[in-house]
Amino acid sequence: MQRAIDGDDNWQPMTEFLTGSTAFMLVKEDIGGAIKAYQDFQKATKKTELKGGVMEGRALSEAQVKAIGDLPSKEQLIAQIAGAINAVATKLAVSINEVPASLGRTIKAISEKEEGASESDAA
Repeated sequence: MQRAIDGDDNWQPMTEFLTGSTAFMLVKEDIGGAIKAYQDFQKATKKTELKGGVMEGRALSEAQVKAIGDLPSKEQLIAQIAGAINAVATKLAVSINEVPASLGRTIKAISEKEEGASESDAA
């Protein structure tokens, strides 16, 4: 691996992890899912140790890699954002609908009050 990364600045932080027996997991997309899969494997086998990672030319500690693994997936984030947008749109629609309804109730109450006053005057 040392030969493969030699001369590539993006991967130079990986050199600190190249001691002893080392295995690598190279992931292009869904980093969180890959980390979760590795953590499941690690729990099942109890034979591996996570040393760290490299992302965008920076070395990541074991804690940072685990934090990335704890993040929701892209699909979950999209669903959460869509749910939030839907909730805002629903509240806005209810609010907009409430204005004419409230106005109608107010007009009806005034009308009933005036009818009651005119019946009292007529009696």
